[in-house]
Amino acid sequence: MPLNDYSALLERLQRALALAFDQSGEFLNRPGSSSAFKIDPDFYLAILPQFAEDLSFLTGILTETVIETLVLTGNLATYGPERRCSLRLDVHLSRSGSPRPLQVGFLQAGFVDGALKLYGGRRSGLPLSDVRLNAAQRPLVERFLAGRPVPASISYAGEMPPARPGLSTSAKAQSAAKPGARIRR
Repeated sequence: MPLNDYSALLERLQRALALAFDQSGEFLNRPGSSSAFKIDPDFYLAILPQFAEDLSFLTGILTETVIETLVLTGNLATYGPERRCSLRLDVHLSRSGSPRPLQVGFLQAGFVDGALKLYGGRRSGLPLSDVRLNAAQRPLVERFLAGRPVPASISYAGEMPPARPGLSTSAKAQSAAKPGARIRR
């Protein structure tokens, strides 16, 4: 059994991903047609096994080898000694939509954004999508990603982003109570 050259496989995956996105912007970040969504500056949420099957189709690499390559190169997060790479979460595919249960995994944004910059000629990665995780499942996500950075509050439906630095609690309350009101110092 030959050993896989994971760096060569990873390059093939990234080239195919960039080409697919260039040919159709629907390949990433579009609920209803995409299988991976940027939910945080550091993470893409991938619907599994669909995302791996899409890359398999584009590259001719077996789906299992796609997943193995992403896991062994550190681009797909895993959990536990059995190295599970996905979990079932309720995902909001739009800001106003109700959550849908999906089997998902967490891709490093550097894998996708790096592919788009290196092989797709983009100056930067993609913006955040409207896809959000269910806030009630945040502890499950944090347990799955134990020991690694976790998605920020903006990744969850119903959670507010952190307050701007420098605003006191009373200033935040004042600005929330009276939109456009001046804050006295």
